[in-house]
Amino acid sequence: MTSNNEPTPAPSSGDTMSSVPAGATADTQQDTAQTRQEAATSNSPAAMSVEPVASDSQITAYVKSEIATAAPNSSVDVTTTDGFVALSGSAPSQEAIDQARRAAQRVPGVKQVDASGLMIINQ
Repeated sequence: MTSNNEPTPAPSSGDTMSSVPAGATADTQQDTAQTRQEAATSNSPAAMSVEPVASDSQITAYVKSEIATAAPNSSVDVTTTDGFVALSGSAPSQEAIDQARRAAQRVPGVKQVDASGLMIINQ
């Protein structure tokens, strides 16, 4: 039998519940729930998008640059609407038109290329 004068043993390090105040457990559970909710929100498709969506003006500028390199003797106008690129103007050969079309298709953000507005004009 133990006497009332003996000190009670301190809780062991593995006994976490006895060392946590009663209100702290509810706070910890609420913090955990909030963290889970924030994680779920940050996993939305918009938040997980790695590649930014290019604007039509950015696509147009990049397509013009690519065409200038791929088909340098061509005079090509570029119009972009929602990622759909329309090419118009002239090129010295069908091969130059094909090169311009392929160059436009390589640009990130381009969904479709319409080269029906390009004409062959021998220079």
